[in-house]
Amino acid sequence: MNIRLTNNFENAHQGAFSYGDVNNKTLLVDSVSTDHPSYYKRKLYDGGLQISYYNDYIAIRSQTSVQHLNDTYEVDQDGSPKNLYFAIQSEKQRLISEEIILKGLDDNIYGWNFGVFAFNHGIDRATDVFMNLRTPKYKLEKRYDDYSRGIALFHQSTLNITSKLRVEAGLRYDYEKANSIHEEHKIIESEAQLINDFDSPLTFSQWTPKASLQYLPTHQSQFYLTVAKGYKTGGFNTVFDTPLQRTFEPEYSWNYELGSKGWIIPEKLFAEVALFCINTYNQQIKQHLDQQGIKIFNAGSSVSQGFEATLNATPFKNFGIDVAYGFTHATFTKYQYSNDIDYSGKFLPFVPRNTVSVNADYTIHTTNEFSDEISFNANYTGIGVMFWHESNTVQQPFYGLLNTSVTARNGNVSFSLWGKNITNTQYLGYFFEVGGRKRGKQGKPLSVGISLTLNF
Repeated sequence: MNIRLTNNFENAHQGAFSYGDVNNKTLLVDSVSTDHPSYYKRKLYDGGLQISYYNDYIAIRSQTSVQHLNDTYEVDQDGSPKNLYFAIQSEKQRLISEEIILKGLDDNIYGWNFGVFAFNHGIDRATDVFMNLRTPKYKLEKRYDDYSRGIALFHQSTLNITSKLRVEAGLRYDYEKANSIHEEHKIIESEAQLINDFDSPLTFSQWTPKASLQYLPTHQSQFYLTVAKGYKTGGFNTVFDTPLQRTFEPEYSWNYELGSKGWIIPEKLFAEVALFCINTYNQQIKQHLDQQGIKIFNAGSSVSQGFEATLNATPFKNFGIDVAYGFTHATFTKYQYSNDIDYSGKFLPFVPRNTVSVNADYTIHTTNEFSDEISFNANYTGIGVMFWHESNTVQQPFYGLLNTSVTARNGNVSFSLWGKNITNTQYLGYFFEVGGRKRGKQGKPLSVGISLTLNF
């Protein structure tokens, strides 16, 4: 029997929402100028209790998790030096979940596992929007009392047909009940006028199967084919134009993957390659509403297909290098936005066409009194091309970031000197259009720092 208790507490107070006008030619943020400082405060607690028991025949594991989140943010919504719109939002979340898995250990021919998962999630949210543009000035008070509760049952079986051929099949059933109580008041001086009042219950349920065929020519290599159904529940929007936009529906997908992995040179060179295709239906898409925020709506169907390849090499002792590349071609197959606008055939936003990663580590073992070992690390990541909107009118070109670090370790103490984006590459970290303006946030520039870590 093993018992593991984990606790984590985080307290953050930071600047936020540094959005500025984007230059049409350079696609970079020209300047950020607001009359209200924007910030984000967060207090977060995560706790977990895991209890595991096993014998020669079965293993059972229980995972209990608790999360408490209190956060507040202030944002200058008009993003200008003028005192037009300003918002304050606070949120309290309480989440508790429980998962129990029972697994058979005698799996020479047949292996199995059963599981159950349940959760209870409550959110209390308050949003105040100060409207200083009009006369008389007024404030919108929005209050949300949301909760969701759910339970899932799942099972997976594994059948070893031969020593080299294996079949896996699984099935999961999810049931969730959610509700949102929303009130919105318009307040002029001390007089409050009720604008919106909703009590919106939703219920979701879904079966999601999965099947996999695996061929193992050796103990160090594998070929596989996997088919699985994906599912994402619907939910509630905090901003909307009409009552019908108050909620959004579930999203579904069918996922196909064909791949292979194994050692090309034992203990020296490991390779993995996978082809994938994802057909998504009733897809959930985010959209900005002028001076209000983001809403989610369902936008038809899409297909994402591509491949991923990875190489892990250890050419000599204490030195390792990992190289990964991914290509994705993701487009809408059906997306009629309005009577006049059809995004069918357009690329999905926020999905990079190419992703590249190269990571190298080298460690020197020392015998002096200051350190036991010194590690050198260099990492390069590349992303792009990526579109910021379904219209595909604005794109983020391919860019690469180079990061490095040097770490000295002595017993339980580690000291690191690091640099991120050391070439000071300029790129957009986020982009959106609102009120006819192109707005964005600059990507993080060159930064250097030191880290001290103590392990107990």
